[in-house]
Amino acid sequence: MSDSLTIKTNLVSEIEEIDKDISEKQKIANRYKALERLMVNQDFIDVILNGYLKENAEKVFVQLTLPSSYRTISKDECEEVLSAVRSLNKYIGVDNFVGDLYYDGTKAIEDIKSLNEYKKQIAGK
Repeated sequence: MSDSLTIKTNLVSEIEEIDKDISEKQKIANRYKALERLMVNQDFIDVILNGYLKENAEKVFVQLTLPSSYRTISKDECEEVLSAVRSLNKYIGVDNFVGDLYYDGTKAIEDIKSLNEYKKQIAGK
């Protein structure tokens, strides 16, 4: 194989890898953009943010503080619900807390821009 053909083959392989990376990062960026839309959707705010993550979590926490004879759900069930609430809060972020998806999504958007720039540079060779 000639040097020129080897260089072109390597370049095509590198561009394919970059495209694969961009595709994976685009999925994360799309999920982040979907979350942005959800966070201003009144139904999502009412059902998930206010209903599940706040009101339901408060009710379950109160249950957890009651003596076991007064609880309507078990301690294990309370802890399971609160753990799910914590996980969702950490993932999407609530109030002034920025969640993992925000960080992952904004980083993915930056990475996509950088990868596209790099791809243009190497394709110009």
